[in-house]
Amino acid sequence: MGCAPTPKAITAQKATPPKTNPPLVATASKPPQWFVEDASFWIDPTESGMHRGVAGVRFETQGRRIVGVADEPTNLDGAHNAPPWSAHGKEPCRYVFWRDNEVFGAAEWLGKARSVGTLPTAVYGTFDWLRGVGLMSASGMFVVQAETCAVDKLEIKNAAAAFASSTERALVLTALGHARLTVDGAKTFSDVTNELPSAVLLGRAGGDLHVSTGTDELFVVNAQGISRAGKRLEYRPHNEPPPDPEDRWPAEHGTTSPLEAAVTNGLLLPSGEALAADGGLVARVSLETGRATEILRFGSEGETCMPVAVSDRALVVCEVGRRASVIDAGSGQVERSFDIEREVVWDRFVAVDGEALGFIGSCDGRNPAPPVDVVSSASAASASTQRSPIFCARTTSGTWVEHTLEAADATDLLAWIPRSDGGAVALVAVPGTFLHGVASVETRGSLRVVRVARNAPPLDVSTYMYETPKLVSRALRVLPDGSIEGWLSSGHSAAGQMAITIDSAGRARQHPLPARTSTLAASGRFALVRTDDNRYFESTDFGRSFQPIDPPPGRQSEPVAASAVGGQIGSLLRIGWGAQTQATPPEPTAVEHTPMLSRRIPPVVRLGCRFSGPPASSRISDGFGLGFTKTPMPQMAPGRISLAGAFYVPWRNVPHSLAGNAEFVFVPLLDLAAPVQRASVPLSRLESNERMSYEIRLGFVLDGTTAWPVAAERFSRCPAALVDEAGLTVPFGECVDDPTVGVAVDGRVFFMHAETTNTTRGRATIKISTAALTADRSGKTNRRGTNLEPLATHYVSVGIYPYKYAAGVRGKTPVLVAIDAAGSATLAPIDPARGTLGPEETLVSLDKLKPGNDAQCSEAPDDVRVLFPFTSEIGLAAKGLPGVRDSEHGGLAIIRWSSRRACLDAIDMSVHDERHEADFSLHIAQGPVRKLVARFDKPHQGKGTLAIITYGTEVRQPVVCEGASP
Repeated sequence: MGCAPTPKAITAQKATPPKTNPPLVATASKPPQWFVEDASFWIDPTESGMHRGVAGVRFETQGRRIVGVADEPTNLDGAHNAPPWSAHGKEPCRYVFWRDNEVFGAAEWLGKARSVGTLPTAVYGTFDWLRGVGLMSASGMFVVQAETCAVDKLEIKNAAAAFASSTERALVLTALGHARLTVDGAKTFSDVTNELPSAVLLGRAGGDLHVSTGTDELFVVNAQGISRAGKRLEYRPHNEPPPDPEDRWPAEHGTTSPLEAAVTNGLLLPSGEALAADGGLVARVSLETGRATEILRFGSEGETCMPVAVSDRALVVCEVGRRASVIDAGSGQVERSFDIEREVVWDRFVAVDGEALGFIGSCDGRNPAPPVDVVSSASAASASTQRSPIFCARTTSGTWVEHTLEAADATDLLAWIPRSDGGAVALVAVPGTFLHGVASVETRGSLRVVRVARNAPPLDVSTYMYETPKLVSRALRVLPDGSIEGWLSSGHSAAGQMAITIDSAGRARQHPLPARTSTLAASGRFALVRTDDNRYFESTDFGRSFQPIDPPPGRQSEPVAASAVGGQIGSLLRIGWGAQTQATPPEPTAVEHTPMLSRRIPPVVRLGCRFSGPPASSRISDGFGLGFTKTPMPQMAPGRISLAGAFYVPWRNVPHSLAGNAEFVFVPLLDLAAPVQRASVPLSRLESNERMSYEIRLGFVLDGTTAWPVAAERFSRCPAALVDEAGLTVPFGECVDDPTVGVAVDGRVFFMHAETTNTTRGRATIKISTAALTADRSGKTNRRGTNLEPLATHYVSVGIYPYKYAAGVRGKTPVLVAIDAAGSATLAPIDPARGTLGPEETLVSLDKLKPGNDAQCSEAPDDVRVLFPFTSEIGLAAKGLPGVRDSEHGGLAIIRWSSRRACLDAIDMSVHDERHEADFSLHIAQGPVRKLVARFDKPHQGKGTLAIITYGTEVRQPVVCEGASP
């Protein structure tokens, strides 16, 4: 028989009464309504003030409240309206929508839409054009004519951005940094690059075109010509509703709207408004307008707050650093603070909205060390369901009462539940399927201990919880008769939670979730459920019952959050609770297929090859390392070298250790023999203990009829010290940016890097640098370079990201080539002294590629020899190499290119080979080499090798490549 410690009563400073009526927990009196949190695209506002947008389907909103939805088509990716000069009435394609690469048109926003065409690749952007809507895709730009719905290819090579301001005037920015203007409806274009240097962003104000540059200048293009303006054009999504001047929500919290904060972390007030929190910000939000009407608290950096309601007032609980606080929402006065001395992985506060609040830990804030966990591997990453054995509960008078569990119960504590009188209930899950020698329910003063068998059906309580610890948990509550209801974490439920009731005698019952439940979001008595067959349900009684609700408009999404205010499903907010119809559940919709990866763009041209001899192979059993070795390599941590091979480093018990060697295994580029080369380099060469990336990236340099790699930086880590010494790369004393392609000309190397990932302020960059190339007499390689010297930085439109860039040489002039997914190619010469880009020239399309030994491919003075790092642009023909197909990893091609022809001189491409690769996804990250190398220059004339270098295995088979076709 144990003795329980006497609960401690700790008096808090009495809180000042709130300025308004005490905001207790309220229940929504209006039917649930849908609001849009985010939209793929916003379209023109109507005369009545409504706005139109797309979030899977077309909708109209009054503010953010959805008031109209179109039925078909669904799962739209975006929309655009025809510009005002091309849409005067009900043109059949006044509105244009798209889904992947399928395009639809409609005369009215919510009217019937019909399919008008399919593009070769997916749409990723839109723009206003002369007589309709422009569509941007990786295979070029297209225009949907507003009057006829015809989908026409915009015959402007290498366009990265375009915009029109009338039926006559439009501007195009190219992928090579040039600007072209038309004032005659696209009949002719003039180069205005000198007048609009570094143009990156286009927009329209009235009848004027606004052009922002990479150097933050603004130009205006109109009937009077081109003039410099004062302020840079600030990017704003097309036709998004403007900021509301009556909304007091701070701009620094703009990534979360007031309504989203109310739904995810909110409390419903009797007035119909809500208390909402985002970080340390707490505000009163109107659920009618979506505005923040009053800021109650700004908070400090790194602070997290949530509103809660007790029986007599609304409170705000906050945590920042090592301190947790309880604040009166009406007066803003701190009612109580808790010092947090130890990081814990349990929730901070427990609330029963409208009733009680408690702090998980000591009232003094000094959390004791947790008792020994019954699961020895408990960690912060796999959090134990145990809670602190000490709990501090708030009374209605503002005092706090501390409760402590005995050690026997503390090790199996599952949850605390506060009561309004300062009492508490401790829910203990005893291991096993039966309770042996202990009572199910035991009362010790104001502390009530309820014990259940952890594995007794129907509970089967998880040993670990699968949710991130919260600032406030609302999972359970105690009813007046002493029974418990609410939610428990469960690893045996598809939704990760189960709804339970434990009666006053300690008998547990689990309530069934809707059939085929896949996702559940719950907070207190409210919950949203989605099933595998796209049905939606709600519960307002802690999961005792579920009612079907109408699905959200638009694409089917998972419930994200729930609160007393409503729920969030995908990008839509459902304000309010209570299903309006108790009819039969809606018919299930077809399960949507959501691909894990984006669809691969098909090759522009396919190379035709055939086997010309039997394979030759070498194998070693139990080979862990890449390729054949006489003795097995020791097992080490593997990594991938792009297009070349693999590296291995010791398994590290000490993070970032520089002890041991890095082992490199690689195959030289464009070598028909495909030899395996090995090198061992001490990790201490790194001179830094930064963790190595799992992949070493390479840049590539064209040098005559061959190419060689250079070290490239990835995630701010440069492996040059290792790969240069290994002989894999030509040393330049540093890394180039990833991706980089270069060309060697007369003892110098010119590097080109297109930055399309860090596109801040609406701009991308093309950086050109150079370095000297000298002979290296160390024996490692016959080349060595000096440190890189920047030549020029060209600001270009962010629309360059679908383009691939290649480097080449014509005579002794370096050139830069831009290629789109359809094979259209454009060249610009590079000034060797300044790095500037000269006039653009159109090259023949890549789909006209021929083998270099073709009769039409004799040397010509206008040829440009180009090194093209491709991904999917060049593939393999289906016939000729049974079981072998091109890979998503691409490769390198050396092409002699001109305006008349494109001739392939050499190719080194990754492949898949079903004969040696049962699972195409297996070991790709660790670097097995599966590639086809072919050369068409003399004396090779189309000879090639299929090389498969995997673990302990090398297979090489001769091939002949004889043609190419689209």
